[in-house]
Amino acid sequence: MIEATLKFSIPSQHDGSLLECRIYHPLDKGGSSAGRCCAVIVAHPYAPLGGSMDDSVVQLIVSACLTDGLIVGVFNFRGAGCSQGRTSWQGKAEREDYQSFIAFFLYYLHHLRRLLTQDCLPSTSHHVSSCGSLNELSETNRLSQHLEPSPFQSLLLLAGYSYGALITMALPSSLELILAPFESPEPDSVCSKIRRCAETLALRSRKNGHLSAAARGQDLLETRETPIAVSPVDLNRRVAYLLISPLHGIVRDFLTLWTLRNWSYSSPTSPTDLKLQTNPTLAIYGDNDIFVGIKQLRRWATSLAEADIAQGGSQFRYVEVTGASHFWHDDHYSYILS
Repeated sequence: MIEATLKFSIPSQHDGSLLECRIYHPLDKGGSSAGRCCAVIVAHPYAPLGGSMDDSVVQLIVSACLTDGLIVGVFNFRGAGCSQGRTSWQGKAEREDYQSFIAFFLYYLHHLRRLLTQDCLPSTSHHVSSCGSLNELSETNRLSQHLEPSPFQSLLLLAGYSYGALITMALPSSLELILAPFESPEPDSVCSKIRRCAETLALRSRKNGHLSAAARGQDLLETRETPIAVSPVDLNRRVAYLLISPLHGIVRDFLTLWTLRNWSYSSPTSPTDLKLQTNPTLAIYGDNDIFVGIKQLRRWATSLAEADIAQGGSQFRYVEVTGASHFWHDDHYSYILS
């Protein structure tokens, strides 16, 4: 199991249930330049069947992203691990769990970049910058490598495996819609608490570098009465999607009681399909997946990839791995996936 940089809890905007969360920072300086402006969130499989952020496929994705120098966030949906609540039958609660973590993560990255930028400004009265000691300066520079501005707009990769992919596809089509409730929240609202938590954790990361001890979410919510004002423009990022073993057909409908049919695979012009076609998207699945109808899944993937979006082409891509199952247990297929 990979050691997390931060362990904490945030409330869900759905009903305030506390969600168990982790953040992983890259450990080395060798990450690619893409990693300096890219962050990843990975959603886990179905909780009643044992799914959690400790799932082997989720951890495989986390490891691969860290190797590439990306900052990664994971969380447990309600009813998984130590998260409060129970799994819903419609998927709406889980969707809002995911949206809560997205908002937290974006505010966390924004505040961390802001603090590191302030710390590394040159000082006119000291030979060492305001970062403090040489060790602190080295740690700050290392963290800032993965947050430095880029000539390209920063990217947020929203990933999901199995049920996590299902919820990823059910998310609103833009970050603006996700972040709208967080722009001017009431002082003691859940959205305000999430923003305060993000600000506090960014401050602790700046002071301590990689935090090895778990930070208790309840403590983080008590630090500041009103979160720092942040322009929505400062949080803006390009969005991309990674879908591992996406669910399809009867299994999908059963897990959501048919309530998410407005983004059904069957409609080539559904909001979800358009979202996946107009943003960089990669779907990876095995042709030996017992939970999906492979012929239907192929038709769906092919139709999205070949669609002509106002003659600009589709940004949807897919990889079908011969022989791979839904769970990617075999070392050979795990290697291919990574």
